[in-house]
Amino acid sequence: ERWGKFSKLAPPGWNWILCCFGESVRGSVSLRVTQTTVDIESKTRDNVFVGITVVVQYQILPDSVYEAFYRLSKPKEQIKAYVFDVVR
Repeated sequence: ERWGKFSKLAPPGWNWILCCFGESVRGSVSLRVTQTTVDIESKTRDNVFVGITVVVQYQILPDSVYEAFYRLSKPKEQIKAYVFDVVR
């Protein structure tokens, strides 16, 4: 960030932060593939409850780091809610 506004994505390796020019590090985002497990209990058409385990793998694209860090408040919870809606 520079003066509280997103300015760039720092590449891996050695990076300079010029504090006197208002630069700071707000946080870090992993660009690796991440896995989330969602346990779902669903009701079938013949009124039988079935337990399903769904594994979701996701990755943040370098072009969408701003949206992933600033716009999503709880990304894992949002992914779980989406999976619940799709499986139901």
